[in-house]
Amino acid sequence: MKVIISGSSGFIGSHLSKNLLLLDKEVIAASRNVALNVNYRIKSYNELINLYNGSSFLVHLAGSNLNIDLDINNEKETIKELATVYKNKLIYISSATVYGSNSLEKVNEFSKINPLNSYAKNKLLCEKEVVKNGGIVLRVSNVFGPLMSNKSVFYDILKQLCKKNIILENFQAERDFIFIDDVCNAIKSVLDDPCEGIYNVSSGRGTSIKNICDIILELKGLDINNFNYISKNKRKSTLIIDSSLFKRTFKWNRTTSLKQGIKKLLTEEI
Repeated sequence: MKVIISGSSGFIGSHLSKNLLLLDKEVIAASRNVALNVNYRIKSYNELINLYNGSSFLVHLAGSNLNIDLDINNEKETIKELATVYKNKLIYISSATVYGSNSLEKVNEFSKINPLNSYAKNKLLCEKEVVKNGGIVLRVSNVFGPLMSNKSVFYDILKQLCKKNIILENFQAERDFIFIDDVCNAIKSVLDDPCEGIYNVSSGRGTSIKNICDIILELKGLDINNFNYISKNKRKSTLIIDSSLFKRTFKWNRTTSLKQGIKKLLTEEI
């Protein structure tokens, strides 16, 4: 099986390409950036159309992380072209941010959509093009692990461990965190037995930012009582994702707990 990965120099893409190669998959790791795992440099993701051979899969991870209208419009048009060619061989990695940032209950694929910024709105526009052509959309929750962005809350915490006061946006905010290896396994399960539609991929469990901080301090051997947690705001913010549909359809389950994942993050990267 040939698998093309766009955005392969990024966090998820670099892990996915490595994992698939270990399974003896033929991987084309495409990116506009230079990286050790990238074996196919491109200037535009439209060029991936030329790689389609009727049986190859495209896992599309590339996209703008910014709320810039020009980038968003370009991405939408790119997805439209790719979806028209790859059809049911396109796996589009979307985001659980399309549900907003506050829900009293777990959200599933039939829950109300509430995109709060241009990034999330663009994800929805791209999803429509993929689904219209029989492709697969994965709405992934908060992914963490080695090689993740240094702008993440994990690094915000780690950078402040030398201080008594740890200041974050909102310690009470509750999110659904999933380890990178579990996300890669989820994508592999789709490649093995694809089924069109929109699916959530998540741990299914909510964790407060305070709990993340507590776990990091414990694993670093630091006394929680020596630190003050200060929130910039205390606005209620909860988003927990129900991935039961994905589990049933693709016979998948996560294997890494939050604490195990954080331990791997600290061991492998910090």
